[in-house]
Amino acid sequence: MTDREPAQRQLVHRLLNWDLVRDRCGRFSAIGNMFPMEAMEKCADSSPYYCHYMSWRLGTWRDESLFERLNDLISCAETLPNWQEEKRPLVASADFAEFWSLVWQLQVAEHLCRVGTDVRWTKRRGGVASLDLSATVAGQQWFVECYSQRKSFGVLGFLEDILPRIGRDISTSYDACLPFQLPMDRERASFLDEVLGRFLDGDMLADARKSARTRYPAVLCEHPGSSLCVYLRGANVDAYTPGVVPNQTGSPRFYVERVLQEAVKAKENSNGLKCHHPNLVAVSYLLGRDFQTATALREQRVITEMAPELGPNVDVLAVSTIGIDERLTRERLAVAVGPARRWNDSLSRIACRP
Repeated sequence: MTDREPAQRQLVHRLLNWDLVRDRCGRFSAIGNMFPMEAMEKCADSSPYYCHYMSWRLGTWRDESLFERLNDLISCAETLPNWQEEKRPLVASADFAEFWSLVWQLQVAEHLCRVGTDVRWTKRRGGVASLDLSATVAGQQWFVECYSQRKSFGVLGFLEDILPRIGRDISTSYDACLPFQLPMDRERASFLDEVLGRFLDGDMLADARKSARTRYPAVLCEHPGSSLCVYLRGANVDAYTPGVVPNQTGSPRFYVERVLQEAVKAKENSNGLKCHHPNLVAVSYLLGRDFQTATALREQRVITEMAPELGPNVDVLAVSTIGIDERLTRERLAVAVGPARRWNDSLSRIACRP
C-alpha cells in the first residue's frame, strides 16, 4: 500500500490551468453562466477524475475555436423553453464523458431549430426524467431523445486526453470492433491510478524513450482485462517493429449490429418514450471510433443492413459521428431504421437514409 495521492489527481492538478479556466469563463459568457467556477472547483478533490469535465477542457485544451463553438451551442440552447431545468443535471455531473453527451444534445437542439419550429426542452414531470427535446417539423410534432455511446470510451477518452500532455510520443491502442471493457464505477479510480502511476516515475519514461531509439513501439502498460495497450512511439522509421502492439479488428458487420441493438435497448423503456409519438432516438457514435471504422470499411449502407427491429416504443433510430466543431445536418444524421410512412415528409427534413 502507498500513502501517495492517486496518480490522476497529481497529474490533473499539475496540468489543469485554473487561471485559463477563469479567463475563458469570463470571455465565453454562455459557458461561464452554465458552469460556475465554484461548482467546478468543488470537483477538484472528487474521485475518480479529480476535476469537472468542463474545467479540464477549459484549463487544458488549446483550440479556442472549440470554445467559441460550444459557447454558440449553449447560447442557442438557453433560448429554448425549459433550459434551466434541462441543464441542471448536465452541470451537476462531473463525469468526464458527460461532456460529449452535453455537446450532442446541444447539436441536436441547434439542428432542430434550423429545420423546425417550437423547439423546446421537454419539461420533467414530478422530478422524473423526460425526453430531451420536442419540435414541430413540417406540421408534425416530433419527440427526440439523445443518446451518446459512452461505456468504456469515457475512461479511455480521459487517458487519451491526459497521456499526450505527459508526452506527445505516448499513444493508446485497442482491438477495434471487438468487445472492449475497462473498469467502471468504483473500480475506475484504482484503474486510472494504476495506469497513470507509471508516469510519475520520470526515470521509467526516460529509459523507455532511450530504448525506443533502437526499437519501438515500446509497451508501457497493458490491461489484462481488455486489449488496451499504452505504448511509446519512436522517431526512427528503421527502428519500427511490427506486431509489438496488438492490432486486431473484429467483424464490422457484427459490431454495428451489436451497438445499434444496445442503443435501442438503452432507450426503449426510458424517459416516457412509449408515451410520445412520433419519436426519434438520435445516437452519437463520436466516442466509439469502432463504429466509424466499421461503417467506413463496409460503407454507410451497413447501418441499415444491420439495424435492429424496433419495438413499439421507438419509432426511428438515427445515428451520427460528427465532432464538436461540426454542425449537425440531415445529411449527417442517418436513419438506421424507420420511418413509419405517414411521417416521411417531416422526417426527411430531420434525417436521411444512408
